[in-house]
Amino acid sequence: MKLIHGYGCSISSLVAEFNRAVIWRFVGPLLSSNSESKRKIAILLCPFFVGLPEYSRSEDSIAAAQDNSFPSYWGDRISIGGDARIREELNFSQSNGNTRNRMVVRGRLSVDYDINASLSVGARLVTGDADDPNTSDVTLSNFVDDIPVALDQFWLRYKSASWTFYGGKFPQLFKRTDMVWDGDVNPQGVGSIYSASLSDATLANLVATYMIIDEDSDGANSDMWGFQPRLKHAFSDHLVSQLSLGYYSYQLNNLASADDGDFRSNVLIDDGYASDFELVDLIVELRSARGINNWPIGARINVVKNLGATNDADLGFSASGWMGDINSVGYWRVSYLYEHVEVDAVYAAFSHDNLSLATNYWLSGLNIDYKATENVLATLNWYHYKALAQEYISGDANSEWLDRVRLNLQITF
Repeated sequence: MKLIHGYGCSISSLVAEFNRAVIWRFVGPLLSSNSESKRKIAILLCPFFVGLPEYSRSEDSIAAAQDNSFPSYWGDRISIGGDARIREELNFSQSNGNTRNRMVVRGRLSVDYDINASLSVGARLVTGDADDPNTSDVTLSNFVDDIPVALDQFWLRYKSASWTFYGGKFPQLFKRTDMVWDGDVNPQGVGSIYSASLSDATLANLVATYMIIDEDSDGANSDMWGFQPRLKHAFSDHLVSQLSLGYYSYQLNNLASADDGDFRSNVLIDDGYASDFELVDLIVELRSARGINNWPIGARINVVKNLGATNDADLGFSASGWMGDINSVGYWRVSYLYEHVEVDAVYAAFSHDNLSLATNYWLSGLNIDYKATENVLATLNWYHYKALAQEYISGDANSEWLDRVRLNLQITF
């Protein structure tokens, strides 16, 4: 805590002195009273005084304070972080050449507060359209209009030795790739993670989420429930594998609040989607910290099948590999991605928005990362893609190969 200019004291010490004065003048006599009712009144009054170190605590927080690992001062329980990113994006087609250039910005600011050793509350403020859960990017346009901001997370979390519970609008808990879950989609509802160590080398997790998609005051809601068991095994101190198998069941009973950005590229009929969405999602990953000439390497395969599809276009496949390390300043990482995603293989409303197509595409992608400083990351993305099945798109705009190039500069704090 910085010292106040011109005085030999800190803000925290001034707060402590104020607290002691309040306690002795008002709360102290009530707490020391022989009257049980007066003592209860004092306990009820304590939370209204900021930072009372001795009295404004529940039994849980008192027990936590006795544990040296949990800070007693409220200011030490706050975590603040975020990032700022600037992007230049170029789009090309075979027939028309350069079809679109744009500059995009993104900002995110998160705040977490530990109420006690088990219970936390958190929120995140982001740029972007509040009606679009797939992105917090803002295209610089519209005659220099101001940038919109919104909360994309607001949650309560309870943690014990083996369990973690979330309620509200919280970070994605499932192991994922962009093919099924866009990185900006944050579920709303309740979620949990159970963790157990099966051996010194094997860790098991069971993740479950109930997500409210759209509430209907006059009928059935739209929602999703899903679960995902995961196994992580270390073959050695540098070779680690992970296996995840998810199942996500969507009940899309109410679509009144959906717009074009929610429907996207799934097959539609007059009253909504042609298919149901019952997704089985398998992810297999292998990482080596030593890799090739001590360069870390890794590979990941993701296969998803929609058991609720009413057509044969129900399968998605993604394979990626990478080499390099961006955990240290001055290091590089190069990765390659291949995807083949049929039109109703995934629920397009929550899949990625990296392309102009959310489903029904072939994709070949190259990614290069460079860590310039401890907090600065430069990234080059190149996506080469086209529509998979012409019968599911209107016109011939996506019948040819398209290219999207992105140059990102991101600062984290």
